[in-house]
Amino acid sequence: MDNFKGLLSDLDSDGFFDSVDLNSRILFLPTDEENDLPQPSSIWVIEDLDVDFTPDSPSIMPWEIWGISVPIDPGLSLFSSDPDYFRQSFHPGRELAFIYNTTEFARSLLNRQRFIPALHRNDTGDLEARWRPLLDLPRDQKYFDDLARSAPAILFAAVKGENDPFQKSGAETYLRGLLNTIIDHKIREQLVRNDWGDDFRTGKKKARNESVGLKWLNHLGARNNPQMDLSTREDRRLTTSYGNWIRAIRKTSDSGLRTGFKLVPPAEKSDGSPLFSSQEGWKLDFFLETIDSESFHLTAKELWARDKEELEPLRERYGSPEEKLLTDLGVASNLFPAIGSGLKSKQPTGCNLSVNEAYKYLKEGYWLLKEAGFLTRVPSWWDPNSLETDAELGLKATVSPEEKAGRASIRSAGGWKSPIDFEWQLAVGDDTITAEEFEKLASLKSPLVKIWGQWVELDPDDVEKTLDFLTEGKDEKLDLSETAQKILSDSKESPLPITDLEIAGDEEESGGEKENWIDKLVFGDDDGDQGLDEAELREAPSEFHGELWEHQEKGLGWLLSLTSRGFSPCLADDMGLGKTIQLLAALLKFKHDDGKFPDPAPSLLVCPTSVLGNWGREVERFAPSLSHMIHHGGNRLQEQEFIQTARETDLTVTSYGLLRNDFSLLNEIDWRVVALDEAQKIKNPETKTARRARDLPSKVRVALTGTPIENNLMELWSIMEFLNPGYLGPKGSFKNEYAKPIQQKRKGSRQKQKTLKKLVNPFILSRKKTDPEILSDLPEKIEKKEYCSLTPEQASLYQAVV
Repeated sequence: MDNFKGLLSDLDSDGFFDSVDLNSRILFLPTDEENDLPQPSSIWVIEDLDVDFTPDSPSIMPWEIWGISVPIDPGLSLFSSDPDYFRQSFHPGRELAFIYNTTEFARSLLNRQRFIPALHRNDTGDLEARWRPLLDLPRDQKYFDDLARSAPAILFAAVKGENDPFQKSGAETYLRGLLNTIIDHKIREQLVRNDWGDDFRTGKKKARNESVGLKWLNHLGARNNPQMDLSTREDRRLTTSYGNWIRAIRKTSDSGLRTGFKLVPPAEKSDGSPLFSSQEGWKLDFFLETIDSESFHLTAKELWARDKEELEPLRERYGSPEEKLLTDLGVASNLFPAIGSGLKSKQPTGCNLSVNEAYKYLKEGYWLLKEAGFLTRVPSWWDPNSLETDAELGLKATVSPEEKAGRASIRSAGGWKSPIDFEWQLAVGDDTITAEEFEKLASLKSPLVKIWGQWVELDPDDVEKTLDFLTEGKDEKLDLSETAQKILSDSKESPLPITDLEIAGDEEESGGEKENWIDKLVFGDDDGDQGLDEAELREAPSEFHGELWEHQEKGLGWLLSLTSRGFSPCLADDMGLGKTIQLLAALLKFKHDDGKFPDPAPSLLVCPTSVLGNWGREVERFAPSLSHMIHHGGNRLQEQEFIQTARETDLTVTSYGLLRNDFSLLNEIDWRVVALDEAQKIKNPETKTARRARDLPSKVRVALTGTPIENNLMELWSIMEFLNPGYLGPKGSFKNEYAKPIQQKRKGSRQKQKTLKKLVNPFILSRKKTDPEILSDLPEKIEKKEYCSLTPEQASLYQAVV
């Protein structure tokens, strides 16, 4: 066995086989009685054995076979690898290839959402909540059948126990079990990651006694607890309902026609009011479409109006459309009972719904009917995936410079301490409504209301809470930093989501560019006496050796505009657009324009080790008047010698590794500017590198990166926390209130994303090479051929291959 483990370790350099166990199973295998050996299933094994197998008449005999027991997580990880992995590493047996193909099939079903929640009765007789593949499409069923036919018999040759000899399952049963296991595991894994259970256990309307349906939902999302604790009555009720649902799915998938349902909202009365709601007037229309082509669409009203002769071609191909419609409506009424009212007519065309029934169709009926195989249609203003209206009633935060504060007092207060007027307003999109109109919403008691021509979802219970929230925050005096904190923190305190951030006077300039809203807040529209001329900001200092392109001049002006007011920026231009020289030009400006900018000496730049030398060369080339020191290597300065030299040097350049290792030295200096090149190196806020960067003392900070966000929004928080500490709030609050909802596309995520973008945009300048204004600014591409000579050894290898 030790030799076997050693062989496995040699096959896998990533340590996969370190997590598996060796054990044995009894398998019934074809046996060569002459050699008293089980017949190998692979030709590769036969070729390595000095045995002459005679497979003409093998016997089936039990054998103890040793192998590896792979837990499902690392097992699925292995089979998620590149398909060439097996061929490159070893010769896979047919069983490995089969399991790989099954895993790929499961992945395809998951990507296409071909799965359903299910019930499974285990060996103890208890019900379990499970996820199962849905193989109702002909192509999926065919692939399943083909895959089952290719299953190696060794996969289902295992004995279940000593007292259960010769018990083996067939290929289809084995394949279905394997597919069920993969589907169930992967869905639960994703649901746990997305906090599925929290939506039901901690919702606003949590029931005191968990319903049987809620139990099913919770156990569908539990990581390792599918078994439900049900009473006999609950068991019977759930089993019956589930059976009806499954029969509906199977029945509706057998015909070439599909029945569909389309929700039609009531017509709006034009009385000039911004609010509209109707308890009645909603309708669910019935229709038919062919499975093979959505171009054929026949409403139920059109069906009953046509002559029999007109329907004959349809009847010849698909059977009776009338019978199909009536049968399906009967099935659908069990899933969504409101449909039953339409069956009172001999020729049903649709059914009338109350606003609450329409809301239930949008929230529940749509997906229940869709998963049962019916076609479902909703109005364009409803998103069936997020289960919410496109428009949303929420709070708009309106901020502006405090009217009573003069320009001089604003400037003297400093950027973050600039006094701000702050106000909450109720809004749908760009349109606001008054408190009186909002109170009227409470009297409507409707889950769906139309405000300024847009349908929105509203919980009547939230109305009073929102009015109280608005009253409590009235006439609050804040500075700029407190304003950002309030916008972020109140997203979890407010009954309504924060849907917009409006900056007073935030209008487009000529040329289509929007002025930095920080400028608007701190300086308003009057720049005459602020001491900073835009043209002067963009002009490279005379000490700069080189020429800036137009986009680089704009970047320089942007850097100086923010840093001169105490804000720390992130320059996130594409690689190749000149982030390095824009920063060097800014440092020169700081040094030589007395009184207008922070004293830059001493400044610190942290960069990857691989570009330390490049930064030194760029300083010498473009900014030779900046004294600089590369702090790196075994001969680097230490203790007081380093501290004294760094204080007298314009720019110290060091690596991320030494930021960690020499932090005690770097922390001794009161840096005026700390800049991070490749700032994504601190994207994980928990790393020692990120913590050390945040702890460095500095007046101003600058981040240079082409990718401020690579994988998730916490990377943005980490960079912003380095630049402007506390601006995006505590890490945990930001993660729960913004990062997770936006990344998981939860309800209200679009509004949160919009608000977050407005908050961070003033501090991040990101330009792409493909931007039209950048393309026109870049020089012509230069193509040059570089010829590389081959060594004699390379030349001989080339000749041998070619």
